[in-house]
Amino acid sequence: MKYLNKVLIIDDDEVNNVFCKIVIEHLGITENVDYFMSGPEALDYLSSCFSNGEAVPDLIFLDINMPLMNGFDFLNAYHEMGLQKRLPTKISMLSSSDIEADIKASLKYECVIDYVTKPLSESALHRILSKLN
Repeated sequence: MKYLNKVLIIDDDEVNNVFCKIVIEHLGITENVDYFMSGPEALDYLSSCFSNGEAVPDLIFLDINMPLMNGFDFLNAYHEMGLQKRLPTKISMLSSSDIEADIKASLKYECVIDYVTKPLSESALHRILSKLN
């Protein structure tokens, strides 16, 4: 099984973040799981990591429905900042939405490799890991 240096969760639901962290750590794919409650905080963190030469996440789980900056706003900013070209990070959407339009819109971004409907499961995590290069 692929071992990841770092996983980042971006979701305004702290209970979901803790649950995801438990699932990820239980599978033993990384010991480094962080989360941010908003897109702007996560973008600042990613920019800082890149600028300072620090390790960036191999995988990000991104919620769609968040205040201030939703998941699509985050993806647009991520691309506008050029992070999709500068970082090796892959993104999986992790949302309570199972609306086909959300799924299709998410998968149009080159850095998005999967779409998971909450809650995160070990089988979904295995599927995502199989898509990482």
